[in-house]
Amino acid sequence: MSTATATPTEANTAPVNAASPYDDEARADLILQTSDNVNFFVYKLLLSLVSPVFESMFALPQPVSHILPDSHPVIPVAENSDTLHRILSWCDPRVSPITGTLEEIQVVLEVADKYCMESVMKRVGEMLAFGVNDLCPAGSGSVRLYAIGIRYNMATLAHKAARCSLVAKWEDLMAEDVPELVHIPGSALHRLQRYRLACGAAAKKVSLDWNWVGLAATGVVSECALCANGVPPRHWSKWWVQYMDIAGEELYRNPSGIIVTPELAIVPLSHLRSCQDCGRTVGETYRALVRFNKAFVKEIERVVDEVPPVAMT
Repeated sequence: MSTATATPTEANTAPVNAASPYDDEARADLILQTSDNVNFFVYKLLLSLVSPVFESMFALPQPVSHILPDSHPVIPVAENSDTLHRILSWCDPRVSPITGTLEEIQVVLEVADKYCMESVMKRVGEMLAFGVNDLCPAGSGSVRLYAIGIRYNMATLAHKAARCSLVAKWEDLMAEDVPELVHIPGSALHRLQRYRLACGAAAKKVSLDWNWVGLAATGVVSECALCANGVPPRHWSKWWVQYMDIAGEELYRNPSGIIVTPELAIVPLSHLRSCQDCGRTVGETYRALVRFNKAFVKEIERVVDEVPPVAMT
């Protein structure tokens, strides 16, 4: 009899076998019996390779009561059949890893940590790090992934989650429900905030120090006495100077190129009219802004990338 999962049974009810491939009585040399009374036929060698805890366990003599007539040693485990199936899927090359919700993935990490399955934890961490942007749309949920990275010492995941968090407002992130924070010290959250402040300072500096502008200045400088503000060595356009001031304040709060949009220029552009002296039109100014923003975003992302990642301890 085979079944993928089983509901808890009475203590005197005979165990049922797990679904394929964990029902291979002929070739397996060990049974892991779950808390809901499901037998998983597994291989000592495979478990020994991924878990030093199991390796040490197998070295101990098994109680006679745990030996079935067919000579398969039985090791009871605290996990239920669904959890054991998930963790085995990350160890067994015959099946694809089972992911599921973030809560279910954390169950896998907890069990892998319990059995010291470092290779499993590494693979799960890599999977989460690779999918950070999809898992955290607009930065939402990034603090959860950051906390998971800190808890399990996954530096890449923690840094990518911290980087992803920059696109959201800090107050919005702190308003989210983050149950994972109970597993990390308060100092870890403080380090995330300090990282954000460092990124904000770096991004704001881009809006204040214009030496990087170069060819991106096309359309944002002017020799017209009416359009320019006369700041040496270039004659920066008045609307652009105001735009950079607004952008700098926004970037300090949200140090990410994603917030740099033409909408930030609504205030400075709202007072703009076509210039009769130089012939500049509002349409030309808007197009110049769109071109400039491409270089602006690139420079913001460059300087933020140079900010040292969050320390793990």
